Amino acid sequence: MGKVVPMRRSTPRVRKRDTGEAGNRGEFGTVSRAEADIALLPSPQSAESDADRTIRLHEQIEQRSGIDLSLVLDHNSATTALRINEDEGTGPARSYIESLPDAGPVSYIGAPRSPQRVAASELFSDMAAGRSQLTSGQRRELVEEATVLAQENDLIQRQGGTWDPNTVHPGQMARLRLMQVTVGVKHARGPEGLRDLTDEFLREEDPERRERLGQVLLDEAEMAEQLRAGEQTRDFSGIRAADDGGPMYAGYAGSNYERTERVYGRELTQEIRQDLKRARQDGFIPPNYTVRVNQSGSSSMHQSINVTITPPEGHNPFFRGRQRSFGEIEEVPMEKPSDSIVHQRIETLVNSYNRDTSNSQVDYFNRKFYEHIGWSDGATLDAAD
Repeated sequence: MGKVVPMRRSTPRVRKRDTGEAGNRGEFGTVSRAEADIALLPSPQSAESDADRTIRLHEQIEQRSGIDLSLVLDHNSATTALRINEDEGTGPARSYIESLPDAGPVSYIGAPRSPQRVAASELFSDMAAGRSQLTSGQRRELVEEATVLAQENDLIQRQGGTWDPNTVHPGQMARLRLMQVTVGVKHARGPEGLRDLTDEFLREEDPERRERLGQVLLDEAEMAEQLRAGEQTRDFSGIRAADDGGPMYAGYAGSNYERTERVYGRELTQEIRQDLKRARQDGFIPPNYTVRVNQSGSSSMHQSINVTITPPEGHNPFFRGRQRSFGEIEEVPMEKPSDSIVHQRIETLVNSYNRDTSNSQVDYFNRKFYEHIGWSDGATLDAAD
């Protein structure tokens, strides 16, 4: 598939690992599975610096898997594993991960031969492939295990239990299990969007809601397969740079703009409506999502395209997450990963007909049309999962 116009996602970043949860005693077995044959991440043909290669490898595995590897391994270890994977294959990269020394209780990967280390090795294998090798039954087992681990970690957080630093860390192990379940699940905002959902599962102490969030994660893993199957049906690589007289008035013209440059009003709305219909037939947009298009304004001076997305019956595209606002933590409705991708694909398709060279810093606005794309029932906190 060609380059897709990013609408809401920021450029992936290479970050330090995230640590610090409390843990618990006890050891947990892993779900057994056969070793999969994993293709190497493709090597570039042209020479590149070590720094550029490091950035590329981290971005490639993040884009394939939807997960930031530096949340599991420290930056240097992650980089070495990725280089081995590219040069020698996934097997040697896993051997390297499994041979790393014990970094202490704050390490997500635990001690050599521990359940955490085995889970981290299996997770890397799936991340390199860009999809989970687990069956739906195995994923459900891991969510159930993560639920027990999260409950034990709740006790530690409330100082109602203890943890032996020489044994498995329940909070870290629970997160590893959820990562294994969600390899290949992507969010339009990048790994942060998926992590918001897994964080909510780990923070939630109400058993019923945690169970519901666990089902959401399982549904997301299934939906990721459907979205992956339709990913290659559209190519928006025809986007090009545009300007109205110099870099101050620079912008873009979508891949369908030139063909429909002089089309406005009802005719343009109909063109977009038909293209969205074809996208549902092709699987680029899942057919169980319905899309309604209307317009306001009809001249070349002003037009707005309004797209309303209706999710499948009984499905809510939002969950209750938390974000910091003005120094306070508040609950907000957040798009689920698969729904954010559906939203992004519709936005990308609609804007492939657009041209925009606006620059608000100098009060210059020149856009073929404005668009509003939203969910039929909006984003309400009370209704969110």
